[in-house]
Amino acid sequence: MLYYLCSTLLSVLKINGEYKGECDCNLSTVYADENAYFEFLPFDNDYAPSCFKINLDAQLLESNYRSYPFEKGTLFMPIFTKKYMPFYKCLFNFNLNDCFIQIFIDGHSKLFVTNKYGSNLFSLPFIPLQCDAQILDCLLLLTLKSKDKQLLVCVDLSKAPVLKFIKEIKNISIEKNGFSTTQTPNALSGICIYEKHSVTGEVLSKNITRNRPIERLNDYLIPFSFLEEVLFDGVFSDYLHPNLLPHANLVKTFLGNFLSFIPYVKDDKINALLISENKARQINFTLEQNKILDFTEV
Repeated sequence: MLYYLCSTLLSVLKINGEYKGECDCNLSTVYADENAYFEFLPFDNDYAPSCFKINLDAQLLESNYRSYPFEKGTLFMPIFTKKYMPFYKCLFNFNLNDCFIQIFIDGHSKLFVTNKYGSNLFSLPFIPLQCDAQILDCLLLLTLKSKDKQLLVCVDLSKAPVLKFIKEIKNISIEKNGFSTTQTPNALSGICIYEKHSVTGEVLSKNITRNRPIERLNDYLIPFSFLEEVLFDGVFSDYLHPNLLPHANLVKTFLGNFLSFIPYVKDDKINALLISENKARQINFTLEQNKILDFTEV
């Protein structure tokens, strides 16, 4: 049977115990029997392997993968989890304005916050190597740094602690009536996202700039850079052909609330697989003069 594979982490791929090569975020294909046993062994040692046995006739819990009907087969995307660390360790303690903050490991990375109104426990996406904490009005701002990421954790302290958001940032600037953040997603267009927040954490303004001109992208990259800007609420209309511009307000409605996408080229046609919570949609792009003239669902 034909299977399509896509992995968010660069991994060694084994099928029925046999080495098959490497798998990454690019779409790849492989033939295997309908009861094949797949192993994805990530190069990043912080993550555990994702292993599962294919049985298309059984209603299995997809705890280790997501699957979608695709082309003439099925697309499988492994789900990776951080390795469990079977011990307790306190990493950081803060006591600010009668608010106690602790970051610790009890198998996974956790954040505990308590104030005069109550306490709450939150999960963190990674184990931080550095942490800075400050309180702005009734808002707790934690900047967590790992070896390759920096996260901003925002907790509302106006009542029992409530998580406002966790997002990856490049830097943060504290101001008189709030704070500003800069995000630089790893995008083809090299976009930078500047957000200004109030003291309650709400976004007051959002400005997105593009560091790489569209004219410098070849035709195969334009649809994917366009989808990135749709995801990040950028000025995606800059990628549209003049004939499509009058319908720019319908673009997001047509594409829907997709979470990620997988670009691929087939028979010299530019395509993308839009991944949402419960389904995947294939979109085909038509370009003219370095602009998107049309896109349709396959």
